[in-house]
Amino acid sequence: MGKIMTNQTRTELEPPESLVRSGNMAEKNETDFILNYMSEVEAVAEEILTSKQHMIELDKKRQKSREAIRVLQKDKTSTKQWVCFGNMFIKMPSKETKLLLEKGLSLFKHARMSTMRKENQFNCKALLLRSTV
Repeated sequence: MGKIMTNQTRTELEPPESLVRSGNMAEKNETDFILNYMSEVEAVAEEILTSKQHMIELDKKRQKSREAIRVLQKDKTSTKQWVCFGNMFIKMPSKETKLLLEKGLSLFKHARMSTMRKENQFNCKALLLRSTV
């Protein structure tokens, strides 16, 4: 900054205090905007990553169900199968086991579709955030 010639007059190099204060306020507003923007971007990115991880888990479960259904289709000799429910093993008729697996498979497909819809919404949010800057 420039030198003050007297207490009442200033040189041309030094801006008035009102401008200095408003400049600091503008920097603070800009900093707040950037901080809010980065927080929103991080939140959306976290949601997208969580959604993708959920999709991977659903695909693994769906693939295991498909494998089990295929094994049941190939096995024509057994009438009953051992099925694991949590910590228990239960012997069930093959037809019921196959129906149960097919029902689970359709549930995985529906869950996967709803997760894909959510992911698309998060991607739209990300695009909107990107276009605001």
